[in-house]
Amino acid sequence: MTKKTWVLFCVLVVIILALSGASSFFFFKTKTLEKNSTGSSSSPAIQDAVSTQPLSPSPSSTTSIQSNASSSTRPSNPTDTYVVKEGETLYGIANQNGLTLADLTAANGITDPNKVQAGQTLIIPKNGQIAYTVNTTQVTAIEKNISKYQFRLDPVQTAQADSSPAYGLQNTDQYTLQAKDNTAGTATVTVSKNSQKYLITLIQPDIKGGQGIWAITLIAVAK
Repeated sequence: MTKKTWVLFCVLVVIILALSGASSFFFFKTKTLEKNSTGSSSSPAIQDAVSTQPLSPSPSSTTSIQSNASSSTRPSNPTDTYVVKEGETLYGIANQNGLTLADLTAANGITDPNKVQAGQTLIIPKNGQIAYTVNTTQVTAIEKNISKYQFRLDPVQTAQADSSPAYGLQNTDQYTLQAKDNTAGTATVTVSKNSQKYLITLIQPDIKGGQGIWAITLIAVAK
């Protein structure tokens, strides 16, 4: 091999090695870019899927039903009640108040008479209905803190919060507004529980209209 041929051979080897190195560089560079491109394009897609997925509403936001209010915070409570004494029976209490056992248990939503205990307060129905007495002091207190009792501006929500335990009614039963007179401050709400309907009458004992709170005055079995 002549000197000139040897030089050309060396130059050719160098060129081949250079081209091989460049090809490897560009191959790995392309793979890296594809990998990064794939990762960056999938992340926003995942984020978009998460951000656009509708959130499941919490139980408190899906219902306007109020929790049963404590009797001490209600603007009205049953007029006639009886506190069970030690050794007394429902039959004896019913007889003492001119009621049948069925009337007494129904008015209080009692399904198991054996679970009644001394110290328990029973509602005493009269003439097939439960009358309520308005507590004017409590009405004033509620009106002064109306921001905490916005639901009491609605007769239906008031009925839901204050009807239990009369006739075993619960705030999850079906309450429907039948009539409402803002001028007179009166309203009627019906409740469907199982196959029975009940009638609840309410009044606005102080302020009439949209800014007046409501109070139950009567709950009766619908005829």
